[in-house]
Amino acid sequence: MLRPVLAVALCAALSAPSVAQTTWYVDVTATPPGNGTLGSPYASIQHAIAQPTTVNGDTVLVLPGTYVENLDFLGKAVTVQSQQGAGATVVDGNQAGAVVSFQTLEGAGSVLRGFTLTNGSGFFDPLCCDKGGGVYCMVASPVVEDCEIVGNGPGDAWGGGVFVSGGSPVFRRCLVAANGFIAQGRGGAVYVENAVGVTFDDCDLDQNAAIVAGAMYVSAASVSMTGGRVFDNRGPFDAGGILCVAGANLDLDGVRLESNATGDGTAGAVYFQGNQLTMTDCAVVDNFVDNDHRGGGVLVDSGTAVITGGCFERNFSAQGGGLCVAAGASATVEGVVFRENTSWSFQALDGAGGGMYVAGGGSATVTRCAFLDNESREGPSIAATGGGLSGPAVVDRCTFVGNTATTDGGGVAGATVSNSILWANLLNGVPDQADAATSVAWSDVEGGAPGAGNLALEPDFWSLSGRDVRLRPGSPAIDAGDPGAPLDPDGSRADMGAYPFDPTWVSPPFTYCTAKTNSFACVPFLEFAGTPSATSTAPFDIRAVDVVPAESGLLLWSFKKANLDFHGGKLCVKAPFKRTAAKAAKNVGGGCSGWILTRDFQKTILSKADPLLTAGQTLYAQWQQRDPGDPAGFGDGLSDGLRFVLAP
Repeated sequence: MLRPVLAVALCAALSAPSVAQTTWYVDVTATPPGNGTLGSPYASIQHAIAQPTTVNGDTVLVLPGTYVENLDFLGKAVTVQSQQGAGATVVDGNQAGAVVSFQTLEGAGSVLRGFTLTNGSGFFDPLCCDKGGGVYCMVASPVVEDCEIVGNGPGDAWGGGVFVSGGSPVFRRCLVAANGFIAQGRGGAVYVENAVGVTFDDCDLDQNAAIVAGAMYVSAASVSMTGGRVFDNRGPFDAGGILCVAGANLDLDGVRLESNATGDGTAGAVYFQGNQLTMTDCAVVDNFVDNDHRGGGVLVDSGTAVITGGCFERNFSAQGGGLCVAAGASATVEGVVFRENTSWSFQALDGAGGGMYVAGGGSATVTRCAFLDNESREGPSIAATGGGLSGPAVVDRCTFVGNTATTDGGGVAGATVSNSILWANLLNGVPDQADAATSVAWSDVEGGAPGAGNLALEPDFWSLSGRDVRLRPGSPAIDAGDPGAPLDPDGSRADMGAYPFDPTWVSPPFTYCTAKTNSFACVPFLEFAGTPSATSTAPFDIRAVDVVPAESGLLLWSFKKANLDFHGGKLCVKAPFKRTAAKAAKNVGGGCSGWILTRDFQKTILSKADPLLTAGQTLYAQWQQRDPGDPAGFGDGLSDGLRFVLAP
């Protein structure tokens, strides 16, 4: 039972009115000093923050305009927010320090929202450099949202856009772009040290530069990045994108790392020399390492990496065009697609691992991955091995198709492979699936391979040429893996290859072949909407866009594709083909001509115009249209082609 005095005190506390939170207004066009009301706003953001009447929980609401000043939150848990967003509200640091500073133990109650932060020089540290041109965060944990941090940092900046030392700040929906200087500094966009739990949610780090780590430098800190992208950054001496050192941890989830490059250094997108790298469903695309170095996409130089889902596509370096695991490092890679990556040595290194390279002394387990059309090319060096993968990796349930090498191992070199498919890989144009140093068991290998349980049977992919390497019903790779291997998701014996057989899977439609330029100087192209099905009544529309105005057309379709010269263009379907009834084009506006041809092909399927229109059947279609002004003189126009498969 509560004592009477204590009960009265608690009741009094519960009934006491809360302190009202105040909104203070700032307008750069106001007459200073103002009193912060809507009728008499302050003229300076910093003046508003510094007022004794601005207390924790208050909001400083900033009207549109350009504010030439440098902000310091002074430890206050206040929200500084623009009224109309970053596009209308600019804080210009005038090269007089960081544009915004958090250096008095600010926490999550200190919020900056909706500004462009530009022209900051950073906090001057006489021991090294200028730090944090846009945002300087020293042992603080604020929240920065919906800001554009652009055009900050002198040449020697650590963190041209953002500098963090200690604390756990959160950045949400921010653009950090065009910060730093390509010839100096570390972390053109962001520099983080000695901090735990630094978070970037849906942020883009675009077109920043530093001599090391064009986008982000992380030292003895833990950083997570969810969504967003790291795009077109430059780090000439190492790491076009992100560099992690000194026990750092980096967690990337759903991030696109694209077109980052280093000229005389290592790793296009991520150079990891830390403790734990975790990448989940990331796209590592079109990154580049010049001058005989490693890791076109990602280099794991030390520590441990866990990479799950996502893709590595069209990355380039001398070794490990997509991914490189160095001596002493380890990686677990699962469910990743490696496509069209290249290892090509220009100087002394041997080209190795177009898709992925594991150096001697490194280790990797690679599971349920697809290696498609990667290349290991020999330059002035003496060797180029493992078009798909090279090095002592343990590979299980993977698919290698269309990879090439010039010295050894068109598909794989030096690995241990099981429950996998190796097909249509080449060594100098000759079929070659794996080198002699690769151990293969319970796998389907074109041309055969010694080892327990191996097959040499056409795997029956949905589309080898289209690189849909999932298994069709009846594939010999179904239930043909090691009987002792873990069961497939459906509880059956392991299948061979990256993708366990899925009876509901249908290869998605895709375009092929080349359209013919019409008399309106437009190149018509195909689009589709819906899913082709042997039984569904839902529409499956095939549209030709940018066709000749007001002219009719008809849809050609066949069970075989072609790519034949015809009427000054290409015939994309093979005879015998069928034609739908003619249909007039209609005007939808936009594009080159603004006119389209469209037909619901599902009606053709359900009409049973051909008894072969059954589930699993592959079809090819192309629009042909009247074109009286045809530049080629044949009076017709031709779209590109569409390949599609009928679902049940």
